[in-house]
This record gives sequence, C-alpha cells and structure tokens, in this order.
Amino acid sequence: MSGISPDGKRAVRSAEVRQATRAAAVGSFVEWFDFALYGLLATNLSVVFFPSHDSTSSLLSLFAVFGAAFVVRPLGAFYFGSLGDRIGRKRILVIVITAMSLSTFLVGLLPMREAAGAWVTFALVALRLVQGFSAGGEIGGANTFVAEFAEPDRRGYRVSFTLASGLAAIACAALVTFFLQFSLSPAAMTAWGWRFPFLVAGPLGLVGLYIRMRLNDSPDFARLETADEVSDRPVREIVRKNYWVVLQTIGLVCMLFAAQYVVTAYLVTYQKQVLRLSGATATFSTVLTVFLAAVLTPVFGRLCDRWGRKPVLFAGCGGFAVMSYPMFALLSPGAVLPAVLVDVLMGCLLATLVGPVSVMMTELFPTRVRNSGASIGYNIGGALFGGPAPYLATALTASFGATAPAFILIGAAVVTIVACFFVPETAGSSIASDVTAPRSDSAATANPPN
Repeated sequence: MSGISPDGKRAVRSAEVRQATRAAAVGSFVEWFDFALYGLLATNLSVVFFPSHDSTSSLLSLFAVFGAAFVVRPLGAFYFGSLGDRIGRKRILVIVITAMSLSTFLVGLLPMREAAGAWVTFALVALRLVQGFSAGGEIGGANTFVAEFAEPDRRGYRVSFTLASGLAAIACAALVTFFLQFSLSPAAMTAWGWRFPFLVAGPLGLVGLYIRMRLNDSPDFARLETADEVSDRPVREIVRKNYWVVLQTIGLVCMLFAAQYVVTAYLVTYQKQVLRLSGATATFSTVLTVFLAAVLTPVFGRLCDRWGRKPVLFAGCGGFAVMSYPMFALLSPGAVLPAVLVDVLMGCLLATLVGPVSVMMTELFPTRVRNSGASIGYNIGGALFGGPAPYLATALTASFGATAPAFILIGAAVVTIVACFFVPETAGSSIASDVTAPRSDSAATANPPN
C-alpha cells in the first residue's frame, strides 16, 4: 500500500484519525436527526400538542417550546463541556447521544393533548429540555475531539464532517417526513404518522452509541493527563482567562445559527403557510437544500484550510447580507420554482459558514479548556440567535409581510462580520502547543507540528 512506512505505524495512525472523524460524524448524525424532527413536523405537532382555531397561535406556541430547548443548551454546555475537560472527550460524547436518543424516542410515544390533557404539553416541554441539555454537549465536544486528532493542514476539512453529518441528518429527517406526507393523508399524518420518525431515534441511537464506545480519547487530552495539567475547574478558568474568546465565538456563530434554523426549521413552514405550497413540496425543497449544504460543507472546510478561515466566512456572511432581501422578494404564493431555487441558494450560502465556524471555535481555545470554551460559546450563540429565529421569523412575517425574515439574516450577518475583525486567523496553527508533556509517537503523527 502506498504511503505506508515499513513498520506499518503510519497506516494505523491514519486509520485512527479517520475513525475519530467517522465516530464524531455518525454521532452528530444521530443527534441532529433527532433534533431536526421538531421543526420539520411543526405544522403537525402544533395541532397535536397545541390545538387552536388560530394556526399562527399554535405555531408560535410550538416554536416557543422549540426555543426553550435552546435556553437550556448553554447549561448543558457548561455541564458537559466542563466534564469533557475534566474526565475526557469520549465519555461525554457517549452520554449525550444516549440522552438525546432516549428523549426523542419518548416524544414519539406521547399521546395527543385532546385525548390526555395538559400534562402532555408539560411532558413535551420536559423532553425538549432534555434534548437541549444533551445537545449542549454534542457539537463542542465532537468538534474538539476531531480537531485534536486532525492534521493541522486538514483540520478544517476533518472537523467540517461533524456539522456536515448534522446537515445530512436534517436532510434524511426531511426525506423521511416527505415520504410520510406523500404517502399519508393530512389527517393520518397528524393522527399517527408524525410518530414514526421520532421512534426511529431509538435504533439510531444504539448505532451511534456502539460506535462511540469503541473509541480512544483524543491524543491531546491524553497528553494533558500525562502532564497532570487537566483543569480542575475549567469553567472558572474560562471566565477568568478566556471570557473574551467566548464572546468572539458567540459572534462567530451568530450567522451560522440564524441561517441554519431559518433554512432548516422555518422555511419549510414558511413555504406551507405563506407561499401556500403543499407539505410534500416544501419538505422536498428542504431535503434538496440541506443535502446540498451537507455535500458542500467539506468542500468549504477544505477551502478554509487553503485560503484561511476568515476569507471563506466573510464570503458567506457577505452573501447573506447582500442577497437575503432580494431572495425573499422574489417569492410569491403558489410559485414553486422560485421557492425551491431560493431555498437551494440559501443552502449553498449556509455551507460557506459551517466549515470555518466549526473549526475556528475549537482553535481559539487552549487545550485545557477547549471542550468547555467551544461548547459554551457555541451554545450561548445558539440560545441567542438559533432558538429564537423560527419564532421571530413567524412573528415578523405575520406582522410585516413575507420579506421580514430577510432582516433576521442581514442582522446576523453584520454581527458575525464584526466579530471576524476581532478574531485571529487560525488556519494551520498548532492547537496543542500549550501542553508541556512530550507527545507519544502515535499522537505526534496524528497531529504533526506545522
């Protein structure tokens, strides 16, 4: 085999990097398949759990619960991020995938509110809070895990697969939803069809759990343990020494979250409620859009390794800032082709954000507090800009018209562009230089110096 040294160690080390990337990606797929279902089935779930004569009121209630999951995500980030820096990256990734899958599975077993009463709504909120709490430890932990295995000149490419897998999961969740909507009547979909995707979370979670349990922990965390440099109180260390980096991370993820949840959670509802497209058409548009974004994300991850993180991120934010209003202005009720084209274009722009942001938020923090810092910054940004996005878009559209969601995207783009000016370029940098212990031979090759 080409590229393999006589002792065979290079093949083992390359395989270890690929295994870490694959495990993080598969786990992220399971997590985000679970999390996406709520937005994709919003119109059905609003009838099941918030029945009302006013469809907008029902949707606002449902999206309020959607946003509640983001409120607790920072709490999950503080808890799981701190544990990841104290006991290891791998253990946290195992815990969060178990909690997410179980809570999603239980949503699929809840009875309708009209049949069982108000307690069902409280149960839904509780399960969504568990989802949000566990999701708070997923992306920061998974990105940190992969970044600490990856080669410096391919780190953006490797880490991009984590969120690309999450986007692919959203596309698959949308595809399952599309087939259900195509196969079932609206009444059957609301009565029982919506349950099927939630119940699939059970076996998917077992697959992800099996893969993650077979991993070794990251080489950089192993070096911390060898040097006895593991932080006892990583959150306190973040607050005292790295609070500015957390603020930078929040600014960086602003555009990513606003775009991701407008594109993946709100536009499918917008197309059905505002543009009067069929549920199957709107869901198919989302499948096509998010699948394309997933395919393009590693491409932009590789480009940000070659050109730098900031140029690629500037390009994506600039695209949203300039094109959001014209894209929404092109849309009109009943016009299918413009709706799909705008959806797809937004998916392409979303891909330009995912690659650079996902890796930058790990590279900015020192190894001792990387899991905590990346998780906290990412999830506070999610609570501020991701969870409220579908709710705000719904409310603004109802009050100010069909182009109103564009201003959410434009405002988020401005915030991230400003944040970029305060963030150093991190492409190709060493992220383990703060660890004093000598690296083992295998770890050094898994993450070689520049």
